[in-house]
Amino acid sequence: MSRTVLLALLLAACGDDVTHPHARHIAVGAEPTSAPSSSSIAHERPPPPTLSELVSGGHHWRFATDHGPVHVWIPKGYDARRAETIVYIHGYYVHVDDAWKNYKLDAQFASSAINAMFIACEGPAAPQEPVSWESLAPLLDSVEKGIGQPWPKRRIVVVGHSAAWRTLLGWLDEPQIDTVVLVDAAYGEIDEY
Repeated sequence: MSRTVLLALLLAACGDDVTHPHARHIAVGAEPTSAPSSSSIAHERPPPPTLSELVSGGHHWRFATDHGPVHVWIPKGYDARRAETIVYIHGYYVHVDDAWKNYKLDAQFASSAINAMFIACEGPAAPQEPVSWESLAPLLDSVEKGIGQPWPKRRIVVVGHSAAWRTLLGWLDEPQIDTVVLVDAAYGEIDEY
């Protein structure tokens, strides 16, 4: 899976109303009126944080459920009142713990600069495995119990890679889902989407 594609899709799905404490707004076409003075250089903002600082500044939980492990990550500066909920489901040939580690999901989430609660849950890793989470509500309830705080009640974006379509197919009628993002998953039951 291309990390850039996942990041681009997450950013596109969350739109313009999502901000991150480290996001900077740049005026296009604006030109400086004069060279900065030495006193203004001394008061410049510090450089933006590195990716490893963004990841380590966030908070990660991993907890076990009857449906498999769940990972939750929130960024430093997370504001639950304005946050989104983004749920990621992996595809075949990997389980969520391996996806978390091998795909560096925490780094991808940190790179997005989105004020969100990111949830990565178990999905089928092979065609013969059943869907782990047949509906979204039990997953969100498990998250609240597992981390001891509520999930954001604003917009919910679900992102599925490859065979995650099997899980997401059962979630399509859930009214709280705002956006469904399929990453290399446009096969099987595509008319339902």
